[in-house]
Amino acid sequence: MMGQNPEGGNTESEKATAVAPKVSVVVPVYNVEKYLDRCIESVVAQTLQDIEIILVDDGAKDSSGSMCDAWAARDSRIRVIHKENGGLSDARNAGVKAARAEFVGFVDSDDYIVPEMYERLHSDVVEDGSDIAVGGVMSVYADHSIASEGGEKCVIAGREAVGELLSGEKLRIWVPLKLYRKSLLEEVPFPTGRTYEDAFVAADIFVRAKKVSIDLQPLYCYVHHEGTITTQPFSSKSMDIVDAYQHAYDVVVAECPEHEPAARFRLIWSRFTVLDKMLLDESGAVFPQQREVVAYLRSHWTEVLSSPYVGRGRKLSMLALKLSVSLYRAFAKVNAQKYRAD
Repeated sequence: MMGQNPEGGNTESEKATAVAPKVSVVVPVYNVEKYLDRCIESVVAQTLQDIEIILVDDGAKDSSGSMCDAWAARDSRIRVIHKENGGLSDARNAGVKAARAEFVGFVDSDDYIVPEMYERLHSDVVEDGSDIAVGGVMSVYADHSIASEGGEKCVIAGREAVGELLSGEKLRIWVPLKLYRKSLLEEVPFPTGRTYEDAFVAADIFVRAKKVSIDLQPLYCYVHHEGTITTQPFSSKSMDIVDAYQHAYDVVVAECPEHEPAARFRLIWSRFTVLDKMLLDESGAVFPQQREVVAYLRSHWTEVLSSPYVGRGRKLSMLALKLSVSLYRAFAKVNAQKYRAD
């Protein structure tokens, strides 16, 4: 077993002399002691054994940091970075900087992955000569799970993948479902201090990729918890999703304007997302951003009704919003029961 530094992980001299692994797996860690062992166990158990596992302790206040060190002492492939809390983006960036492999993947520390995930994704990028490989997801709830539809494996251009990401018809925005060429991540770091970081970088990264391999068999197990970004009540940070998709829209217009309709759909979708959070907030507060969001959606109501990317339920709720905010709130409550993360 390789030596460990006082804070856990392998020493810098050993890192410099070691042969680079095929894949670097970055796991940002913050106050997840309840779920961390399950997550790391799933990464350690990968059928592709030639990997390094970088655990980034983002200033955890519970026992997560010491749990990382204990795992590093058990498996020489594990390295630990202890840092001050900077948020998910900052932790991911730190992991990318430390990564030695040509390809980098991410696992959120309250999720887990199937044993063959990185063997399959790495095989895809090597065989296809791709810059990114995309897998499918299993959404795990307290009482049931929902697997993404598979379909035939395919290889498409990066700019084509941008349209698929934004439309949501085939690909998901989520960063952890993918294996990336490290150089792409170095060109497009995650935005520190922001939520919805996946949406901020997706278009920028994919438009730079020459080829993308897609095999949507479920490989990543996304665990839905109360209190995650997608379930938290509205706050000023919720507006980050609007900024993220405005940035994506700007990238699309400049680099692949053929996908402008899908990018515009996301601009509308992001407003629906924050309006739902506002109106379903249990405090009953009326937020200062609500007037602007409602005005935007009402001014785009014909576009919503004609968009091929907007479902029937959302179109009905748009008609309700045209009539009154209270009526829309009733639709939002119904839609919340059918929520599917995107």
